[in-house]
Amino acid sequence: MYKARWIRLAVTVAGTLCLLGSSPPAPPASSPAPAGIELSTIGVPGGWMGANTGRLKETIELKGAEAAECGGEASCLRITYRSNLGWAGVYWWPTACEKHEDRWEAATSGKCAIDLRKGPDARPIERLTFSARGTKGREKITFGVGGDNLQPKKREVRIGLEPTWQSYEIDLKGVDLKRAAGLFFWTASELDNPSGFTIYLKDIQFTSTR
Repeated sequence: MYKARWIRLAVTVAGTLCLLGSSPPAPPASSPAPAGIELSTIGVPGGWMGANTGRLKETIELKGAEAAECGGEASCLRITYRSNLGWAGVYWWPTACEKHEDRWEAATSGKCAIDLRKGPDARPIERLTFSARGTKGREKITFGVGGDNLQPKKREVRIGLEPTWQSYEIDLKGVDLKRAAGLFFWTASELDNPSGFTIYLKDIQFTSTR
């Protein structure tokens, strides 16, 4: 009885050693990460809006930030919102909209719209991703794509930011992106942010989930 047990064990161990000595199986092939469309290559933050349209430049400050503010990277956006002048926000629309005398009309009518259905690798665009942080945290902001008067159909998320960089995404599956003009927006209110805020944005891009 005991001899038989030892023989079985020896066979098992020998088989294991044989397998260990052979070449390991090749890992399964993985799909490359989907190529995205950077917002900065197709759009500009041209659609400034707010409660006090005559003083939007006082309500909002939008500019490139220093590398130290961007987590050591080359660039990011710094946005300052001063709440004493009411709600405010900014739309990014296609660069072509800037060529029109009435840019809002060109955007809302679709004259300067672009086709965003596929990315550079021909995979379908299914989401917008971005990274953001607040200087203090708990800044409450709505981010979105599209609008009530701007194609495509609006998709948005309301976020309370963290003081460290976090990644977010807006689901665009099922959204018609053939004639997109409202590429990205953010809005904020004095009710949610009575002291205003300064926040940072980077890596805004359209991509696939596949």
